[in-house]
Amino acid sequence: MHYWIVINDNTVGPLTLDELKHTDGLTPDTPLWFDGLAGWTTLGQVPGLMEQLAAPAPTDSTEVAVAGNHPAPLTTSPAYTSPKAEASQAADPGEMPSSCLGWAIFTTVCCCLPAGVVGIIYASKVSTLWRQGRYDEARKAAETAMWWTVGGITAGLVLQPFVSTFQVLMQML
Repeated sequence: MHYWIVINDNTVGPLTLDELKHTDGLTPDTPLWFDGLAGWTTLGQVPGLMEQLAAPAPTDSTEVAVAGNHPAPLTTSPAYTSPKAEASQAADPGEMPSSCLGWAIFTTVCCCLPAGVVGIIYASKVSTLWRQGRYDEARKAAETAMWWTVGGITAGLVLQPFVSTFQVLMQML
């Protein structure tokens, strides 16, 4: 099993149990994450881990990688998240993407009801996800809304001549 910890505002890991034993500055309040946890916890919250760390460790140890490719730096907030979730949200958010909500409504009313409704659903998620700090998910929702909206407008333009022709033929009968 591999562990990630936070020491002096730096995320350290992945570490084996032996490497963790050789790490200075560990306290029961040290933030900790390992596969299987829903989010960050502290060393003192994991039953038996502090006792295992106090047991004598083998003398050979490997050097610890600081801020490797696995978890992103932990924020100083006490509400910890898993390193995998942090990695997807750690980048600079930049500017909130356009939700295309107006175009999705236009598509629903004027072009293609089913595609427009799906576009509205995804467009309405963009600002909520952005405010929650889930930037990658907000970008994905904006892109999905745009594709459904463009698809609905295209479907409406392509199908409209056929619908009009069918209506005229039905009136002639």
